[in-house]
Amino acid sequence: MHQLGRRWVHCLAKSQISQPILGNSQTFASRLREERIRLCPKQLKFAELSGIDNTVLSALENGKQNIRADHLELLANAGIDILYVISGRRGGALLSEAESKVLDAYRLLDPLARDAFLTVAQRMVGGAAENALHQPRRDYRPG
Repeated sequence: MHQLGRRWVHCLAKSQISQPILGNSQTFASRLREERIRLCPKQLKFAELSGIDNTVLSALENGKQNIRADHLELLANAGIDILYVISGRRGGALLSEAESKVLDAYRLLDPLARDAFLTVAQRMVGGAAENALHQPRRDYRPG
């Protein structure tokens, strides 16, 4: 998670967020479920990948439990667009749809598979682009 997002999550450490956050018809819980399905349709698999207990994830998605800051951090690390879940606004999509799909797939991989994925990508683009694959983009925003 980038530094600004990490600070924001830690600012919420002593508070809890309950739904609805916005007065519109789409609540925090339904946006969380929508984001989870976007990344991984199977709730149990996403719970395992994110590190959140499946019963807690289910309760969050059904609006039966308030979210804690540590949940927000785990969800963000798993690829959930926290800004969207909380506010209903996307973080500003600078990635194409195809790039977002590649990033979503990468985030679902275990660490060993991520290393293999990067190795394959580096070989596909050739050695000249190897340095570019290791330099973080400052203009990235999840979409």
